[in-house]
Amino acid sequence: MSAPCRSAHSRLPAGRWLTTLLLAVLFFSIHGRICFAANTYTVVQNTQLQFGTMQIPGGSVTDIISTAGGQSGTGTLLYGTVSAGDYTIKCTSGTCTATLTISISSGSLCTGLTSLGTWQGKYNSGSSLALPLSGLVNPGAGGLDFKVGTTATYTSSVSAGSCVPTFTINLTDASGTNANFSENASIGFDQALALTKNSDINFGTVTANNASTYRITPVGVVTTTAGTGAHLYGATTEGFITIAGSVSDTLSISVGGYTANNGVTPSNASCTYNFGAVVTPCSYAAAAAPGAGKALLLGVDVTTDGTQAAGTTAAPTFTISVAYQ
Repeated sequence: MSAPCRSAHSRLPAGRWLTTLLLAVLFFSIHGRICFAANTYTVVQNTQLQFGTMQIPGGSVTDIISTAGGQSGTGTLLYGTVSAGDYTIKCTSGTCTATLTISISSGSLCTGLTSLGTWQGKYNSGSSLALPLSGLVNPGAGGLDFKVGTTATYTSSVSAGSCVPTFTINLTDASGTNANFSENASIGFDQALALTKNSDINFGTVTANNASTYRITPVGVVTTTAGTGAHLYGATTEGFITIAGSVSDTLSISVGGYTANNGVTPSNASCTYNFGAVVTPCSYAAAAAPGAGKALLLGVDVTTDGTQAAGTTAAPTFTISVAYQ
């Protein structure tokens, strides 16, 4: 039997179905091939996060660096540079339009440095805020500035010397890109300066009612440099100070604050540090680190105005200033 003829009406729906199917398949194929490249970011350090060199404490203390580079906390800065961390963040490829979230996590620490935390960030010259920061404008290819501050907590178990803790800057954008950048900070620890006065300067007994100038050397020898007065009797003693502190950082040493007493005026102090050459006037720009202790021996000139009666005494003074470089 021959097959029944299909009417023109019955063939039309089949043709439309095939056309619709082909269009659907074609549309599905085009949609499945659309994709977007992930954004790529860079973080470049402009200024390292630096705490300076802190005094080794007797207990647990803090050192806080703000995003403006200010320092506070319960620790004591001895010397060195203090600065907030400063970085430039750029989006180097991709659409670079997605908003950004920035967070920081601490990494390796040093013995006695118990934490880096309470992170603060300042992005694109905005306000300084606690991290994470979210909803930030994308930095684009031109880049935007990011400043970092934090709190270091440390104890008496820190060791003298430098410490380089690490931390990670994490960038996550709204497109799903996640990028991590390892950075480091710098904090040092050292002993506080300690000055121990072992002896004051003693000229012994000199001529009364006589205007003269006397000099005592850093080894205790008294001479007359002007006038007719003289050392008559009694023990003479140079000044003797022991300086202790850092095993690595140099010192500046200077004198000043000369103050007269009972008509006797001091001037022109001399000194020798660690039994070296005599320096007059006493001044060191970079004396060797004192470590467990180095001697500073002192001499000085005094001028009497001739009004000093027999049996009276005078105690003029001057000031020794010692500081880390």
